[in-house]
Amino acid sequence: SASLRRRLLHFSARIRSLEYEEGIPPHRIKMEEVLQSHPFDLAVCCALCLNIVLLVLQTNAQARGDDVSVWVSYAEYGLTILYCIELGLKIYVKRLRLLFCPRDVLDACIISSDLMFVFASETSQESLPSPALLRV
Repeated sequence: SASLRRRLLHFSARIRSLEYEEGIPPHRIKMEEVLQSHPFDLAVCCALCLNIVLLVLQTNAQARGDDVSVWVSYAEYGLTILYCIELGLKIYVKRLRLLFCPRDVLDACIISSDLMFVFASETSQESLPSPALLRV
């Protein structure tokens, strides 16, 4: 058990250092700076706030027994696309290092589940619960 733990720690350290040994291209370094900047965090925060507003509108409409407005559905699709682009950029920039950041792994799981719900709801006749609350 101790030797397995040592081997796993060595393996994870090797993966983390692998990219730095090879050298990261300047454009990926710049993209990582943008992804970690305050303006980018502010933009993601605004998207999350819009997501909360859409979630409230959707919940209110469903509680009244009304259909959800078309623009709310399109806005949710737009946010899902935005989150997918963000995740794609993180994967491109961080590569395997993404797996060592719990926040990024959680984001990837939430976005993946959101995509599965979107595809399932489009192909299903039944109304499925929205995973939008997970993004918040």
